[in-house]
Amino acid sequence: MDTVVETAVTRIVDTYSMMFSAAEAEQRRDEVTKYVDRLFWTGQEDTNRLVVEGLTYLRQRYH
Repeated sequence: MDTVVETAVTRIVDTYSMMFSAAEAEQRRDEVTKYVDRLFWTGQEDTNRLVVEGLTYLRQRYH
């Protein structure tokens, strides 16, 4: 996995755990990793943008 994706996912999970719960954030890690990886491979290489997209995805899907 690319470092950009790893960095983005770590930031997403850390932020999500502050907003909701650490256990819930860890449950979502695999799903958000796949989502962010897909975005990365379609051309989105900006870590900050990937974090925003990942958090938006989780919020829309679960809250």
